[in-house]
Amino acid sequence: MLHLQNYSNFILQNITLDISSHLIVLGDNGAGKSTLGRVLCGLIKSEKLFIDSQSYALTPYKERARCINYIPAKLDIYDKHITMREYLELSNIRGMDSESIIRDLKIDHLMAKTHTSLGEASLILMASALIHGAKYTIFDEPTANLDPKRTIQIFKLLKEDTTLKNKIIITHDLNLAHRLGYDILYLQEGKILFQDTCEAFFESDNLKTIFGDAIIKQEGFYRVNI
Repeated sequence: MLHLQNYSNFILQNITLDISSHLIVLGDNGAGKSTLGRVLCGLIKSEKLFIDSQSYALTPYKERARCINYIPAKLDIYDKHITMREYLELSNIRGMDSESIIRDLKIDHLMAKTHTSLGEASLILMASALIHGAKYTIFDEPTANLDPKRTIQIFKLLKEDTTLKNKIIITHDLNLAHRLGYDILYLQEGKILFQDTCEAFFESDNLKTIFGDAIIKQEGFYRVNI
């Protein structure tokens, strides 16, 4: 279990949560979603984070890498000469068959490239998550700024994958959250406003409490009421 105990910083306030299954993190812009993700993966250091009752700060580095993986919103490679294949091999800490994952995602043609388009990068990031195979994988806005076709592709990968044990998905996309069906944590101004099942979150009364009249359901989709 991934446990954060009464954590506060410059954005988050008194956050306590246990994560032992898939989780969606929703919230307004600036509510602390990405900050929470960085705390949970150790990019923001804390003595309040525990992995299976053991302090994250005292966990050996190799064990941390096997336990938690953070997938950022965009692909940043600081060596412009590294190929996508070389980048993916950096994630292969378990000796996985990376070639089979590359074939399954149909990204063989990208492996010799040193840069990619936004849509291609989303698949590279997904491949790196699968190759890494951490116990907890944190995806920060995995469908942000993607076209509809690529959004559907990433959604299907997130929904149908059974190899990643615990997916923590940070997003502002209500439709993505609804269709994935995972438990939901909603942040507002750095505090936990809601933490329960997907079904409970999308009850009309709860949506009314959180969003007022700003969100409406239309033909099975949620959209801004303009």
